[in-house]
Amino acid sequence: MALVVLSRPKLRDVFHQLLLALACFDILYIICGGVSYTFRAFQAQSDIYTYLFPHLIYPLSHVAVTGTIFMTLAISIERYLGLCHPMLPPHSRKAWFYIVPVVVIAFALNVPKFMEVELEIETVNGTDIPFLKSSQLRYNENYVRGYIMWTRLFSTAIIPVTMLLFLNTRIIIDLFSSKVQRFGSTKRQRREINLCFILLCIVFVFFICHACRIFLDVYEFSNVEKIIQCAPDRPWLPEAWGQALPYVSHFMMILNSSVNFIVYCLVGHTFRRELCRTLGIRDYMSIPGAEWSRRTSRSDMVNGNGSTLVSIQPGGSRSLKNGHRSTYYNSPSSSPMNEGNKQAMINDLTEV
Repeated sequence: MALVVLSRPKLRDVFHQLLLALACFDILYIICGGVSYTFRAFQAQSDIYTYLFPHLIYPLSHVAVTGTIFMTLAISIERYLGLCHPMLPPHSRKAWFYIVPVVVIAFALNVPKFMEVELEIETVNGTDIPFLKSSQLRYNENYVRGYIMWTRLFSTAIIPVTMLLFLNTRIIIDLFSSKVQRFGSTKRQRREINLCFILLCIVFVFFICHACRIFLDVYEFSNVEKIIQCAPDRPWLPEAWGQALPYVSHFMMILNSSVNFIVYCLVGHTFRRELCRTLGIRDYMSIPGAEWSRRTSRSDMVNGNGSTLVSIQPGGSRSLKNGHRSTYYNSPSSSPMNEGNKQAMINDLTEV
């Protein structure tokens, strides 16, 4: 559903296109990671799963995780430029400027994952039985120390987390000091702030759900020598809590990929409106009279100097501040406030 809504024409701006790319990585991880963790947790057996695991399910689950991490970082960069430096040229670039590097990095960092597991066939009583085993590369000392420990820790934990903390801290600080003049209009300011709130919610959920994974990476990094010294037939086993924690980590990461849709619905005004239209649910702002009921909550319209121009009275009547009816609003035909102008004002006041 997220893919359908984010593909709608009104959500073709850079931010929502990046959310679409993030949703693609989330779905890929839910499928590949979910299947892998389910089979391992219940020790299920399937020849199809065995054939697909070495070169499809296993490496693509790592690609999806890496893509999710760096796409979250890319969205943070886009929002940082949009809010803190709205006039810089990078903010006007297309979504591919962010998506292509993330896809390249996600696959480049996980190329070795396509070679970590091997598929072998054993014939028993004339029946071919496929089984999996770790490749020799997986037991290489330099590979374990250089790639699995150092590269994974820095590329998927330390560097992204540090940048996310820096960018989103700057965004939060700037949210409290931003002024309308920076964006050109109050309407655009409200929109930019709402997009930033979506990002902050996504990053907050990301930190909570990936905290367990990052802790495990640091824990394994601190025990790298013990892991290397173990023989292939006697792998290193952590303490009981260390054996249980990976299952919690996998669940939290699946949860992270699943809950982003809820974040879009709860925080994103534009996404929620387009979701309602996709599902055929009548949007609140399309209900007759809803626009004016929202507008009447603003008791007065004021001019640039802060003095009241028009007061909106109960029942929808309008009067000047001195209490006299205004011919500006009452002329049935020659009034400047015709139906077209009135609808334009409604849209300008209500659109977020």
